[in-house]
Amino acid sequence: NPALGRFLELTGRGTRFVRAEGASIEDEDGTAYDDFLAGFGSLNLGHNPPRIKAAILEHLRGDAPSIFHECLNPFAGSLAEKLVAATSGAFETAFLCNSGAEAVECALKTAIAVTGKTKIAYAEGGYHGTTLGALACMAKGLYREPFEAVLKKHIEIPFGDLEALEQALAKRDVAAFLL
Repeated sequence: NPALGRFLELTGRGTRFVRAEGASIEDEDGTAYDDFLAGFGSLNLGHNPPRIKAAILEHLRGDAPSIFHECLNPFAGSLAEKLVAATSGAFETAFLCNSGAEAVECALKTAIAVTGKTKIAYAEGGYHGTTLGALACMAKGLYREPFEAVLKKHIEIPFGDLEALEQALAKRDVAAFLL
């Protein structure tokens, strides 16, 4: 994407990183940086953690098939079973997804399906992803504005305003509160 590359260069974010370990990331000139961004949370164990790399290599040595969502995946089933067990019975199932926005979409659809209600209350100023459902529960701004005309109108609650949340929930027409 040449336009994105040029934009990143113009805004001082065109650095090409080539190596990373733990909380350190290195550019093509060998300059090391502390990574305080951590992939927006996706790298909460750091870059290339040795235990994760070892587990991935062990898995690859096993020649396991790549399994599509349409097939039963024993690895996903094993992980889901462990996640459910870790909740000490609070949950019966696990939904595995590839992003926070997909998790938000699943939560919204689940809340609407279970309650039969279509309104969602959400905290002002939140970022939940750029899918249409997530955008409808997000602060107004750059990501949301181009799609405003097609977004469902939900209930924005000022962050930290418990009274406003209680008032919204008292109407009993809200499927979920997204924070």
